[in-house]
Amino acid sequence: MSVSPGEYLDQSNWAVNFDIVCYIMEFLPKHTLLPFMSTCRALRTAGVRHLLSLPVRFDSQTDILSFCVFLHRDLAIRPQHIRDIFLDLSWLQDPLAPVLHSLLEALLHARTLHTLGLVVRNDSLMRFPEITTTLASIRSIQGLTLVTDPGEGERGLLSRMCPLAKLALTYVQSPSNCSPLLETHSNTLTELSLRNGILSERLIQFPSLQRLRISYEHRFLDKNILVSTFPNLTDLELVPASSIRAPTHSQLFEWRTQNSVGTASDWLHLASVRGSFTDIYVLGLSCTLERLEIVIDISRIRPMVLHPHATLGESSTLIGIIPEVFRDAPDTLMELDIHLTPDATRVNPAEDYVELCFVCLENNRFSRLRRLHLNFRKPTLQESSWLYIHVPAQTQTFYDQIDAYDLARRTAARVTTLRKLDLRLDGSSMISWTIPCTNGIPTPYLTKWEDL
Repeated sequence: MSVSPGEYLDQSNWAVNFDIVCYIMEFLPKHTLLPFMSTCRALRTAGVRHLLSLPVRFDSQTDILSFCVFLHRDLAIRPQHIRDIFLDLSWLQDPLAPVLHSLLEALLHARTLHTLGLVVRNDSLMRFPEITTTLASIRSIQGLTLVTDPGEGERGLLSRMCPLAKLALTYVQSPSNCSPLLETHSNTLTELSLRNGILSERLIQFPSLQRLRISYEHRFLDKNILVSTFPNLTDLELVPASSIRAPTHSQLFEWRTQNSVGTASDWLHLASVRGSFTDIYVLGLSCTLERLEIVIDISRIRPMVLHPHATLGESSTLIGIIPEVFRDAPDTLMELDIHLTPDATRVNPAEDYVELCFVCLENNRFSRLRRLHLNFRKPTLQESSWLYIHVPAQTQTFYDQIDAYDLARRTAARVTTLRKLDLRLDGSSMISWTIPCTNGIPTPYLTKWEDL
């Protein structure tokens, strides 16, 4: 007996198991989870746990107060679901102390909190010691992001916190020495981001630290201090402060010479290093290396070696100093990322910058590079052997000067080991080339779906 489509649909009604619905909620973003929870009372009750397990951020004091009211409706249960919270307490003043006390009372129950972000002034930590007392009592915290100014309050907080695995510490002004502040966490830290702090010669070893991101105000990067302090480092990122003026060529050479001697010498192996051209040049790395990412800003390098009105074509000194970094590149290098920023104060043909890239790439030691990514924006780290070159353009005219296929053909001829080339010439669309080697001649063609 046949049935109509309507009758068939009526007979095929089915119900989803509620446990499956709750499981689905674990993967919903906040903007989707909230309307989903509002459909019925059962979902609203079950969704609270999933909602609180998402990162909690506040845009205003009103949001904090509303959040506290929400938590205090079930103070024994709801705070236990908080996993990641970011608190901006830079607004904190005495009249707002009741809001703070309500928040801290709720956080006392957050026994599974593992990631904490905190923006707070040192004088607030001194005036409200309960902030430190409460946060120090939460022993589940593994990662801390702290933005503050140096002082007794900040030192007390860091010394009393449970041993951390990840720490991102940003000072609004540079302390004379931040090394002693990290002693409590020196044996447990695996990731450290330090902005505007200075590591002194009073060395504290971090034997477990693998990833370091350090921004510095002082002029000279002492590699011996870095190697002695972080002997087992695998990933290093160096971020110069914007206030630092470009050093002269002679200063760069002097600092590079200082780093070439010392008891610590160098690491044996690094998986990844990222920094400005001057950072990499001064460090003079001699260890084995898998991935190197270099930021080359022509407008910052030009004053080091050129007269103000020199064109890029005249810059034989500039062309000479940049490849020095690449000539020392180890033969273990599988991934090279070059961020090349044209000088905004000078108008140079795109060909000048392309040729500068080629000069850097003419290195016979690049024997393991297989892929080149030419992009105008920072790419996502891939898990294969990649070579990235970034040539940010100032105007659309710059893009129009580049012939994509001609660039692919010339690049394949210069770097004969490459088999993949990605070009992003307009900041959005990307052209991918496959480069097979036919009869000993690399011949790029547009990548097809089956080549991916």
